[in-house]
Amino acid sequence: MDGDGFSDLLARASAWDDDRGAAWLFPGSTVGVSTARIRWMGDDRASSFAASAFGAGDLDGDGFDDVMVTAHEWNDAQGEVLVYAGSSSGPAGTATWTVPGDTSGGRFGDIAAPLGDANGDGWDNVIASAGSSLEVRYGSSSGATDLGPLDVNALSAAGDLNADGWDDLVLGIQDRRTSELRVHLGGDGGIDVGACMNLEDTDTETVIAQRLAETGDTTPPVDTADAAKNAPMCGCATSAPFPSPALALLALLGLRRRR
Repeated sequence: MDGDGFSDLLARASAWDDDRGAAWLFPGSTVGVSTARIRWMGDDRASSFAASAFGAGDLDGDGFDDVMVTAHEWNDAQGEVLVYAGSSSGPAGTATWTVPGDTSGGRFGDIAAPLGDANGDGWDNVIASAGSSLEVRYGSSSGATDLGPLDVNALSAAGDLNADGWDDLVLGIQDRRTSELRVHLGGDGGIDVGACMNLEDTDTETVIAQRLAETGDTTPPVDTADAAKNAPMCGCATSAPFPSPALALLALLGLRRRR
């Protein structure tokens, strides 16, 4: 967060101080994690401050990574997302930007995650829930993508699944009868609102994609001659093949968990 070459540690506790909530940053150093720390606290005890807190990448393109903290119960559950910009002296002590939700009761930021650079403009992006919708925010570039009404229970950046130069998004979606893993590809216009791949499970006793995480490249390289064979599995028009898509997504699915 301060550009010193050492990774830093972020911790959160939304129930801290009678649910006031707080997040802490412990800077890295030559001897490990430093005891010096930065602390951000919620303004009231009903905002669920620090329900999520994570390194959001470099949202403003200044060369320093930023911190994002959510408070989805803020202002009668309107919700807000707070960004603390990184700098040579570390992240700001007060929020550099705050992004409130659009509607009361929408619980903006209930689910949120860093997304990488999904539209290739050089700024990192984030995604956050807003009621039953998801919004992708594109760093310092203008614009946002609304992925529409989705009952999302998990989401994660997926890295560049199809090797086209843009980071992608994977969602876990659940209703009463089915659960589903859905992949949305990045591109020069941002995240595609149409899903590239859907993996659906109609077994009501199990839930796939209850938790999601990016794993990196865990499979052997695929020869480009396999492009025509692999691309239909994704169902997307792309010049680059998926590197064994079934295997690449297997780690994202993980074990199917009983309700």
